[in-house]
Amino acid sequence: MRRLPSIQIVYLLALSKAMEHKVLLITYYWHPALGPAVQRWSLLVRELQKAGISPIVLTVKDGTYAASNPDYDEGSSDVRVIRTATREPFQIYNWLRGKKKSSAVGMGDVSGNASLLAKAGNFIRANFFIPDARKGWVPFATKAAKRLIAEENISQVITTGPPHSTHLVGMRLKKAFPDIFWLADFRDPWVNIYYNRHLSRWRTAWDKDKRLETSVLQTADLISVISDGMRNEFEERAQEIVTIMNGYDKNDFPDSPQSMKEENFIVRYTGNFTDNQVVGSIWDAFAEVIENHDLGDRIQFRFTGNVSQGIIDIISHYGLSDRVTLENYCPHSEAVQKMIDADLLLLIIPDAPGNELIITAKIFEYLASGTPILGVGPENGNAADVLRQGGRAPMLDYSDQKAMEDVIANELSRWGEAEGERVTYSSDSIIQFSRQEQAKKLISIVQTN
Repeated sequence: MRRLPSIQIVYLLALSKAMEHKVLLITYYWHPALGPAVQRWSLLVRELQKAGISPIVLTVKDGTYAASNPDYDEGSSDVRVIRTATREPFQIYNWLRGKKKSSAVGMGDVSGNASLLAKAGNFIRANFFIPDARKGWVPFATKAAKRLIAEENISQVITTGPPHSTHLVGMRLKKAFPDIFWLADFRDPWVNIYYNRHLSRWRTAWDKDKRLETSVLQTADLISVISDGMRNEFEERAQEIVTIMNGYDKNDFPDSPQSMKEENFIVRYTGNFTDNQVVGSIWDAFAEVIENHDLGDRIQFRFTGNVSQGIIDIISHYGLSDRVTLENYCPHSEAVQKMIDADLLLLIIPDAPGNELIITAKIFEYLASGTPILGVGPENGNAADVLRQGGRAPMLDYSDQKAMEDVIANELSRWGEAEGERVTYSSDSIIQFSRQEQAKKLISIVQTN
């Protein structure tokens, strides 16, 4: 067989590289970070690869996360990951809040009983770190992205936030490369994210944040959001918008999740449990059922993740502290099993203005686990719609303690009557919320732009 000259081989390899369909994903949160952002884009990246698309991930080196996997092995993935340095003002912010410089800049507890030092830190964060305390990564990410676009012949860029400062990288790239296709992915609202309402913000800070948000919405070729409520909020300012929900990974759950009952009735919450989720009526309802139900004394609580002092205090107020086990963050596979190994899952939408738009990432995995759910939040919000579409009990209003007691008591009674295996729910309707189904939308977008 006639062999090609070496110069032709080099040419063909170069041509193949040029023809390779590459897309650049710019995200602050990537492995070894844990949490919904990483879960969302890890699967979307895998699905892009299956479709013959080659994602390149641009992220931060030595990022600061609420939780991370200490056992993560960078070499275990076939995804190309580029990491850059950063210079982030949140280190000063954390010092002002009385925390370690390396602490995560979580804003979920801003409405709690913060110290004067923490309040000062929150004030500075709200008025000077706009849009967020990760903005110091923007110049580093922009420089690296420009180099990659030029060297790798990249014509499509995706930015995902929070932190929404990541979208500022997209704006700079769109200015430098006007013909590039830019998708800006919003996993949470920007200006109207629930915790902003608890911050002491100057009007000038609100206005600047709003201008930045509008600039991104109007400049990006396409906006993706995780809920129809966010879509309604943004669509008048966006060129084009699509809903790509978070969903659950079908590979993480068996077709019919099941586990064996334990000696006690296990009520579980997974993820960050913040001061915005302090709802006295919930714990009053549990206290009433514990006192009045024949099996009430069997109720135990297990919380996996970061739990705020406000949550600990409210549980103590109702005399339930001795029933609570606090567990550290764990790998996602373990968290999924913990959802399955429970008898009731707590779903509490933060009690804050604009919370009807909130769809917590965990709601889809809660549905996929088959475990009964006690959902508390806006009765007509986006999360309530997901519960309804998933064939589950309706969302209960924060003030409806009697309905909460009924759900708890009913599930406790069913648990008592069950033999061996836990009580579970199943519905074919939840398949629409799988990340694989949602990924089809992204693949279509990338292939046609």
